[in-house]
Amino acid sequence: MQPLALALVLAAAAPPGPPPAAAAPAPAVAPAPAATKPAAAAPVTVVPLPAAASLPLPFPSPHTVPVTPDLRSDLGTVQAVDAAHGILRCTTTAGLVTYRAGPTVRVSDRDGKPVGGLERVAVGNAVRVFYVVGQGAIAGEVDLQ
Repeated sequence: MQPLALALVLAAAAPPGPPPAAAAPAPAVAPAPAATKPAAAAPVTVVPLPAAASLPLPFPSPHTVPVTPDLRSDLGTVQAVDAAHGILRCTTTAGLVTYRAGPTVRVSDRDGKPVGGLERVAVGNAVRVFYVVGQGAIAGEVDLQ
């Protein structure tokens, strides 16, 4: 709502006539007698919440990178790969995504066995990329599908 319209609504809601006088302060309430016992507290049941690691992930578990709240996963098709510069471009459901991949990125086959680094990924491969968002999407693991 725009400010002018809000002022008109507030003005229309006010009763006609002069503004009400300031209300008189409420009388002080005497404290309860000292002999009164406080009410018994109701029993409290504490139920521990499950650990974050035990909650189901919205994607398959990675093989080599630790699961953290910041971990993300995309499934896509490789459009370009430059292992020397650590660049992986994939088409995902979100569109074309460029991942930065350092020399420690692990590439795994369908069974989860490590097959090397980014140089093992070829254009046209179906991959699942596990990454975190820092200054861009930073890949930690690439699983060949």
